[in-house]
Amino acid sequence: MQTAHHLFPPGADPIPEMRPIHPNIQRLVDAQSSEFGAWSPPLLITQERIDLFARTTGDDQWIHTDPERAKKGPFKQTIAQGGLIVSLTAEMLRNELAWLQELCGGAVIYAGIETKNRAPAIVGSQIQAHGRIAVVIPSVRTARLTYTFEIRNVSKGLIVVVGDMHFNCIVAQK
Repeated sequence: MQTAHHLFPPGADPIPEMRPIHPNIQRLVDAQSSEFGAWSPPLLITQERIDLFARTTGDDQWIHTDPERAKKGPFKQTIAQGGLIVSLTAEMLRNELAWLQELCGGAVIYAGIETKNRAPAIVGSQIQAHGRIAVVIPSVRTARLTYTFEIRNVSKGLIVVVGDMHFNCIVAQK
């Protein structure tokens, strides 16, 4: 009769979840919170930023790039592309993402993002973001984590985007 140990390839850890996790991974687990952190400094949405994003991505619909036509549109002025707002998340959350790197003490690898656009960001508005470590799935020297965030229009106090960024943290082996 074979034991469970023989079902695993040579050198494999048959029960890795029974080994203690690395202290850096434990710090990520301990940092999970249901409370959002402080709001980032505001970031101004300019027509120049919208136009640059349009040239870069091809998302050049008139609602974004034609101020004269947009005056007759539903928002009476141009609005930022949803993709632009989401792409600014890393800039707004720069300090928070550096904190994740510090907690991990190894490589923090971006694994994806899920977002929902709730309201437009009109040219001239200021946006800011905040977030929290919502979920950490630890292993011995790695963790998968979900960082939940919100982006709001500062002057209106309106949430324009909600989302989850997913990361893998890998602690360097010595």
